[in-house]
Amino acid sequence: MLNFVLTLHIFSVSPFATNEIGRFGSFGRREIGHEVFESNGSSSMASVCGGSLALMDAGVSISAPVAGIAMGLISVPNSERPYEIGDYRILTDILGLEDYLGDMDFKLAGSEKSISAVQLDVKVPGVPLQVIKDTIGQGIEGKDQILNIMKEVISEPRKKKDNCPISEKLEIPMHKLSQLIGIGGSNIKKIRAKTEGVFNMFSPNSEAKIEAHEIIEKLLIEEEAVKLEPRNIYNAKNCEIRPTLLHNKQLSQRRIQHPSALNLAVGQDILVKYLGLDPANGQIIISHKDLYSTSSSSTHNLFNKNHDVK
Repeated sequence: MLNFVLTLHIFSVSPFATNEIGRFGSFGRREIGHEVFESNGSSSMASVCGGSLALMDAGVSISAPVAGIAMGLISVPNSERPYEIGDYRILTDILGLEDYLGDMDFKLAGSEKSISAVQLDVKVPGVPLQVIKDTIGQGIEGKDQILNIMKEVISEPRKKKDNCPISEKLEIPMHKLSQLIGIGGSNIKKIRAKTEGVFNMFSPNSEAKIEAHEIIEKLLIEEEAVKLEPRNIYNAKNCEIRPTLLHNKQLSQRRIQHPSALNLAVGQDILVKYLGLDPANGQIIISHKDLYSTSSSSTHNLFNKNHDVK
């Protein structure tokens, strides 16, 4: 399975970039630094190159730099067949005038080993397949030449600084989610449905990330479930009972709607039997009715001294 993160590429072309006068609103904080100051050709492909350089300069670990180039076409119609192309020339890295007067705007972007995106706009009824093949081949050569120029400035992502914001993907077992969120967490079901146990952790720097990671690991320490066997006597030391729920169906052999049917009141002490941990959510399972069932007629004393339970 491929593991990658998509990047949304946005650029803004203001009227002054094409030496024009026009109305535009004020820039928001997300637009500052993303404007095209001058445009005389394919601003989108130039923005691809600039975006790739910016990601590497910011220390984002991209697999390879990406460049883009715009290809054009100037053609003469066939005198015998007006709807077919006669003589033609393929243009590399077209200018604004060539884009306006030409018959094709073919945008191509990618790395040294692949083509990531293409876009084709034509003004003629059709372009022969051979012209498309020649355009792609010529465009790849131009793209690689631009990549070589970019590598002279920066060839790989910069090393991350200690104060650089960092994110990490942390996988949490499904039965541990309740321990991380806490008892009675209202968002447990929503988190399970949306993330399937995978969380994105963000911290302002690497030290904060390490500290948060250690805290989460302590919360998710795997505890060994105590297995009680019949006819054995156990001695419990440093006992600590975690809060848990005794369900109505575990109170009596007969079906009841409320504990008051058994004359039980809030705050009353009752005996229960430990049945282990729920494999789905890690909660303790206890039962009152199992103490009086035929299969569990013998009650074990946890305060005699044959076996230790820690």
